[in-house]
Amino acid sequence: MTRKISKVGASLLVLAAATAIGGCTQSEAKTTGKVVYQETAKSTLEKAMDNQPESSYWFPEDLLAWSFEKDPDAKYNTSVVPLAQRAAKETLPKMNDTQTAETKVVALSIMNSSTSGNAPRGINTFDANVFSYWQYIDQLVYWGGSSGEGIIVPPSPDVTDAAHRNGVPVLGTIFFPQTAHGGKLEWL
Repeated sequence: MTRKISKVGASLLVLAAATAIGGCTQSEAKTTGKVVYQETAKSTLEKAMDNQPESSYWFPEDLLAWSFEKDPDAKYNTSVVPLAQRAAKETLPKMNDTQTAETKVVALSIMNSSTSGNAPRGINTFDANVFSYWQYIDQLVYWGGSSGEGIIVPPSPDVTDAAHRNGVPVLGTIFFPQTAHGGKLEWL
């Protein structure tokens, strides 16, 4: 009897999941009986929004010509959180006899899905890597760069602010792709 109830319950659960998944597919409009379901404009927003500032990225010649005063997005690409003081490693308890305070951990983490089109402080889509292991690292390298978008990528201010709240300094990236992937020898 219990096995029969379990099978019925499992069947109902599969049916409910299939119905829910089927209702989540993207389309312009669906009609079920007398009810018309349609995607809202808000759910179809593109990543970039009008007049939205963009996190910085450059090719070498662009960076040489860049100036803070002439960049309309520069004021949004500045961290506002000072670097927090971390506990001295010498004061922390050791987990084993081989652990030393001299050991450093650097994380190389990509935060966004592309080099360009990233907002300095949040965006209307959920496609960023939210780094959450600050307590384990001593330094973060904000990974990015593309032969088609820009090879010099400073960390965006939202990442710098999060790192600074956790006492972690952040470095940007100078990415040198191979010539087979669009790299240029003059970038060296």
